[in-house]
Formats: sequence, structure tokens, C-alpha cells
Amino acid sequence: MTAREAAYKAVLLFFKNDTYLETSLALYLSEIPGAADRALAYEISFGTLENARLIDFNIKRFCSADYEKMQIEIKCLLRTAYYQAVFLDKIPAYSICDESVKIAKKFISISSSKLVNAVVRRFCGSKLFLSKSNNQEKDFSINYSVDETICKIISEEYGKEKLREIMEAAKKKDKGLFIVINTKKINVSEYLEKAEIDAKIEENNLVRIHSTAQVRLLYGYSEGYFHVQDKASFLCASMINAKSGETVLDLCAAPGGKIFTAFEHSEDGAKFYAFDINDKKTNQLKENAARLGFAGNIAISKGNARVFNPEIPQAEWVLCDVPCSGLGTISKNPEVRYKNAEAISQLPEIQKEILENAAKYVKPDGTLIYSTCTIIKSENENIVNDFLSKNAEFSLIESKKILPCGDNAEGFFIAKMKKRCKL
Repeated sequence: MTAREAAYKAVLLFFKNDTYLETSLALYLSEIPGAADRALAYEISFGTLENARLIDFNIKRFCSADYEKMQIEIKCLLRTAYYQAVFLDKIPAYSICDESVKIAKKFISISSSKLVNAVVRRFCGSKLFLSKSNNQEKDFSINYSVDETICKIISEEYGKEKLREIMEAAKKKDKGLFIVINTKKINVSEYLEKAEIDAKIEENNLVRIHSTAQVRLLYGYSEGYFHVQDKASFLCASMINAKSGETVLDLCAAPGGKIFTAFEHSEDGAKFYAFDINDKKTNQLKENAARLGFAGNIAISKGNARVFNPEIPQAEWVLCDVPCSGLGTISKNPEVRYKNAEAISQLPEIQKEILENAAKYVKPDGTLIYSTCTIIKSENENIVNDFLSKNAEFSLIESKKILPCGDNAEGFFIAKMKKRCKL
């Protein structure tokens, strides 16, 4: 399979089945010979999805047929071709056209290849146009390739300039990768000396690195010397510093970054339990814990965070990093850009249920932490305020919202609450 074929098929799976790009690409990358071609498949697919609305806006200028009514397969192929032609400067126009025609014949139909050939020839060598109308939110939606609902919500809460700043930050590719050094195995300075990578210590054992290598190929991966975790997520987990004999619960734990960081920052003798509702993610959590050498220290099992389980112990520390819209992660999860009003509106009820259930596990004088990787009030402050109004035994100790702009790689919300002792 070629890089362009894999990119086309991955993009198509998202627009047809709402399949995450990482999941789709994983199906095809092993069939692509050569690291350079695998990197190209990644670049084309992610770049196309990050700019799909703007790409559609431009392709329409070169279509004599009604673009909106076109077969989804043809549209996705044209999208990947346009991204190569206009956003990348290293691929010759003849190569883009030739490969697109081949893909059309192979995966769509012979007749579709004629349309693809004509449209690709027209837009190769063209310039990118931005939407400029009297509707600013519509322009934002097209130019930054994000659903209008998202633009409206962020604009109402933070203003149009902050919306622009967040969307511009999402386009930056050089924010680096954050890893947490496993200090149970190696100290930070020793790791950096042996790894010989461009790196900066951000906080404690959190390190930002700049490397083009795959995570699995970084020094110490198989030895369990680090795990990947964004800065905001790290700060959330760092709030947990359990003493010996105390218990920590993470009710929505996969892939495990927070419970791993909490374990590294706590005293020996603390007990840790991690749960996730998804079988595949629970297995992934176990694999990650085993790689880090934590398998014997963290009890991992499948669990539904919305349903109380009397077999789960009461704890001094309870963390619920709830399912959310993910609007703080647009820069690394392009699928988030296309979440609509209906998808976002369904989340608060789930978040409330998880927080209410999590509270049942907290011991008197214990700490309850609520977190999301989104930045909107309906999933953050509103959820916490509603919970506190109904649970007088809890009080807010600290809350923090991190916006995904400036030096921040990811947006996040954290609320730390304390349960009062019974009198």
C-alpha cells in the first residue's frame, strides 16, 4: 500500500464512520514499506483532517459538478489531493494527479477517475483562498476548519480574539512531546544524559522533548523509563500525593498517565486502583503499567464510573477524569474539530453522573478531583457548581483552567474538592 492510499482510506473512514484517525492509520501503516512513506501518510491524513472545511471551500471553486452532492469517496480523495497540492511544497503536481487517478480507479471506479483527474489538474498550482463574508463565525468555521457550534461557544465565553488565538495555536506543530520520567527506575538527569535528546525539564519529572522519532523508538521506552503525558494532565495528577496506607482511585484511568504520575509522586505503601469501562483500554492500561514496572503496585480492572460498586474501597483520593468534548486537544486530535452541538450537549449528564458516583467513594477528609480536557463552562464550572450545591459536605479547594494557547500544548480543567469530616 502506498502512503497516499493509506491517507485516503484513513480520511474516508473518519468521514464515513467517525473512526479516529490514529485508529484508521494503524490498520494500514504496517503495509507501507519505509519510514518516510509512513510519515507522509501521517502528514497527509492529519493535515487533510485539520483543514477539511477550508479545503472543501477551495475545491468547490474548481468543480463544475455540485461538490456537496458528490460521492463521499470522491470528496475524500480530492481533499487529500488538495492538501498535497496546496499545503505541501515537496510533491510535484504530476505525481499528485497521477496517484489520485490510480487511487480512484483502484478504490472507487473507472468513471470517477476522469472527474478526479479534471479537478486535480485545475487546482494544482492554485493559491489558498480564505472565507471573507459578513458572518464572522462562519468565516472562522471555514478558515480554521472547526464546527460553527464550537466557534460560537468559545467566542461567547472568551471573545473572538481568544478564539482566534486558540485556533492559531492549534495549527502549530512544534510544541514538542511531553514525557514523564519514571523516577522509580531512573532520575531525570540520568535519563536526559543517556537519552541524548533535545529536552527541557518543565516541572519535577515532566520533560518536554523535541524529536521526530516515534515514541516507541525513544531511549528507555521498552525499559519503562517514561510515559507520555501532556503538561496539563501532569499538573492534575501531581495534586495527588498519597501517604503510606492511603488509597487512591482513578475511575476513568485509561491510558494511565494520571494514575502512573500519582503513583510516582506518592509515598511507598499507598494503594492504587485504576478502572476503565472499555475492555481494550483496560488491557492497554495493564500493558502500560507492566512496561513501567507498576503492575504489582496498581490494581487495574474494568469498571463503570457511573455505577457504584460496593467492592471498590473507600479512598482518601478519588480522581475522575471524565469523558468530554476534548476541545482543549484540537491541536493533536483533529477529529474534535467536527463535534456538533448534539454531541457536546449529551456530555454534561454523563459527567454529572460520574462525579456524583465518584463522591460516594471519598472518605471523610478525603480529596475528590474532577478534570476534563475541554475548556467550556457547561462541562467544567457548571458541573462542579451543580455538584457542590447538592453535596454540602464537599467544598472547593482549588480550580484551574488552562487554555490551549501560548506555550500550553493542551487545554484542561481541574477542580479539587475536599470532603469534610463528620462531626
